Amino acid sequence: MAGNDLGGLLGGVLEMIMKSGLVEKGQLDSWVGTGDNQALSPERVKQAVPDETLDKVASEAGVSRDEAAAQVARELPQVVDKLTPEGQVPSSGSLEDLIKQQKL
Repeated sequence: MAGNDLGGLLGGVLEMIMKSGLVEKGQLDSWVGTGDNQALSPERVKQAVPDETLDKVASEAGVSRDEAAAQVARELPQVVDKLTPEGQVPSSGSLEDLIKQQKL
């Protein structure tokens, strides 16, 4: 899978998770902030992301839907954390756009 494809998928997944309301503001703030990242559960990923999107992520990664949800839950907080090293979202764009631009 090409890096930009994964960045685009993760950016889209983050947007879906944020819009779902299943991630609390404090949880997302912990990913952006400089402290410890609060965990995201695979179950929340499955609730927030439509089946067809999760199937696409799973297919691109060559894993099952459950493993794809687990990988997103594990990696998304880390990706957000790395893209916001100063504890703030850069003013040049949204967090989703920053992730989509990354070669992951």
